[in-house]
Amino acid sequence: MGTSPIIVRSEPVRRPPPDAPSARDAELAQAIRRGDERALDRLLAQRWAPLVSYVAGRVGDVELAKDITQEAFVRLWERRHEIDPSRSVVAYLYQVVRRRAIDELRREAVRARWAEREHLHASEDTAGEAQMGRLTDHEILARVGRAIGQLPGRRREAFTLVHVQELSYRDAAEVMGIAPQTVANQVAAALAQLRCELKQLIAEPTDVP
Repeated sequence: MGTSPIIVRSEPVRRPPPDAPSARDAELAQAIRRGDERALDRLLAQRWAPLVSYVAGRVGDVELAKDITQEAFVRLWERRHEIDPSRSVVAYLYQVVRRRAIDELRREAVRARWAEREHLHASEDTAGEAQMGRLTDHEILARVGRAIGQLPGRRREAFTLVHVQELSYRDAAEVMGIAPQTVANQVAAALAQLRCELKQLIAEPTDVP
């Protein structure tokens, strides 16, 4: 009498979708959503160092990376009631710091371009440099402040949020209720107008012999 073969029925392994959190992460997200500060502390202890390292690798500045990471945790806590436990709270944190790091890099690039352009403009007009040298810092700041105050409303607000309050274009857009590209356009227009005003300032005659 022969032995019956053993039939093994294979069933596909069921895996969670790629963006689904683990049971532990989901439980942690639910606890944070309920306002459990200890849950936030646990998440902070688990993810602080990796997030700082990730951001520092992108922006090249550890202190800035710490600031960005802290902002992400603050934002998570402030918006805890919007947490979706079916989504990974860790992935959310990485998305936030990544966007913030990109914004910072773009802003730094704009600053570098602006500084380079100003250097070129200054080099082209040595007489202008001499005139500016006769003005005190207080006089220069006062005139620049007046020039900013003369910008059209939306243009002035966009410039102030980005270059005075140092918000990202995205955050400024959220504050103003417009698209980030619109903010960028308004800031560019403001810079062009201010550059023109500064040229006029340099060209003004002086009473100093």
